[in-house]
Amino acid sequence: MKKKFSLTLASAICIAGCASQPPINVQTASGQPEGIFRNTNIAHVQSLIADRCLNHHKTIDDQSPMQITCSEQIPVGTQSVAAVLLVGGDSMGSPFIKFRYTTIQRGSDVRVVVNTWLQNPNPPGPDNKVAFMPNSMHNNLQTVLIELGADQGTIQSADTKPQTPAAKPSQPSDTEAMNTELRRLASDSQAQGDSKAAKEYLDMIVPASSQH
Repeated sequence: MKKKFSLTLASAICIAGCASQPPINVQTASGQPEGIFRNTNIAHVQSLIADRCLNHHKTIDDQSPMQITCSEQIPVGTQSVAAVLLVGGDSMGSPFIKFRYTTIQRGSDVRVVVNTWLQNPNPPGPDNKVAFMPNSMHNNLQTVLIELGADQGTIQSADTKPQTPAAKPSQPSDTEAMNTELRRLASDSQAQGDSKAAKEYLDMIVPASSQH
């Protein structure tokens, strides 16, 4: 995974200049890597994610019943310099890549959606942040969820058409449930004075036009 991360970061850093990114292998309702863990609970799923983070040299920054956030410092060198150029902030700082796993209980199953961003100190103000999810990283994180035991649930491969029309009605219900939780998280973050986190949650909401 460490090697995968380095290759992903190297390819992503040239987003503005590189000709193309690999296609996203799995399209999801949220537009982010996601999976459904069957017949389990949030505590168990978060323990799997936490173990994965720790086993791959990441730090657990934050954990609550609705999310777990891990981070990894970008190694000093060309990649860290390029990351600073992307995110801004202290040119001598130590940029991190952050991984937020939002966990939502849906009956006997748990839905997990992953968001990532770059973050760099910007003294004396708050850290600079910028969303960061190149296609190669999207595909790797999707694979990680599957390796942890998730299945694709209502999501489907980019080259696969739905085979059972009857399954469609459950998708808006699941998506709206996720949107409701994200709105609640945004409201809680705003109440705590963290407007940036609130905006990040709101940005994750799937528009109504994309739910069908």
